[in-house]
Amino acid sequence: MTSTAHIGTLDSSQSASPETLSSRSGIRTLARDKVIRLEQRSGIKRIEIKTGVVWLTSTPAKGDILLRVGDVFECQKNWPYVIEALEHSELSCSCA
Repeated sequence: MTSTAHIGTLDSSQSASPETLSSRSGIRTLARDKVIRLEQRSGIKRIEIKTGVVWLTSTPAKGDILLRVGDVFECQKNWPYVIEALEHSELSCSCA
């Protein structure tokens, strides 16, 4: 079973406790099968896939989305988002 963490300062540990939210833009690395939860209060507005493949869904689930290298997702509504790395992935997260 994979753990859920808030997007922010992410590491590859599979801890049951959520990680601290961060509104900083930057690259986030996710190990394969890592699951994170992106809350609206994080300030993240845009996610670009730099490497790997991720699965993304929103709440309530409006359909699953697969994002691959070069794909961009604009966060709008239907928070929170759940993201799972289907392989080792790097995401560029930005607040603008």
